Amino acid sequence: MSAGTEHARLGETFWAAVGFPDNVSSKPLTITDVTLLDAPDGLRVLGYAAFSVDDTDGFVPLARGRHETGMPDFDSLPDHAKAPLVVQPHSDAVIFYMAKVQITAPPKGIWGATRFDYIQNDRHYQQTLHCEFELKVER
Repeated sequence: MSAGTEHARLGETFWAAVGFPDNVSSKPLTITDVTLLDAPDGLRVLGYAAFSVDDTDGFVPLARGRHETGMPDFDSLPDHAKAPLVVQPHSDAVIFYMAKVQITAPPKGIWGATRFDYIQNDRHYQQTLHCEFELKVER
């Protein structure tokens, strides 16, 4: 998954997709936490949320923090991350995770990793997945 823009502004906020979980195993798993890793200088995480593809009319890789025509208003949608998310065996979740980030200075680099914490068969696991987004401040 890759997303970005070259038309960001200092102080602006964005919702960036950080993962769309799937379960390739034969047992259900429960996602308990999602965290972006290695934030580049210039970006600050304001929070995380999980949204249903039914509420957003599909997967959205990147959206401005303010409501835009043709885009979901993420700040007013139900946040499915308030409770652990169960992903059934051999299926994709209908929920995707996003981070709300703010540009505090011209970002220096690409964000590239997300850690998922989950439980399966009463055991706790962590898995780091690739997700890539880049925000550049407009000149």
